[in-house]
Amino acid sequence: MDLKDIKNVSDLVAANDAEESRKELVERLTKDIYDEEIAVGKDVVINLLTSILKWHHDAVDAYIEEGEAKSAAIWAMDLNRIDEAITLMKCVEM
Repeated sequence: MDLKDIKNVSDLVAANDAEESRKELVERLTKDIYDEEIAVGKDVVINLLTSILKWHHDAVDAYIEEGEAKSAAIWAMDLNRIDEAITLMKCVEM
């Protein structure tokens, strides 16, 4: 929800409904994963984090090319956090 888009109570209610729809979408998409072995869920998490890591890496490169050092640094910090999350997930024994 972007608070800049909230102008009145109706906007807030609509935004809350949209957030619920996203939650339901995520639950529907991940429901089948829970029927698998727990290690499959771990692999899915690592796969998702790896995709987000690549996206951050591409953003850092783009900001560097554009001369936006501050933005590149902010994205690089998050990139490192995501990389650490991947490392931690890989260390979790199932």
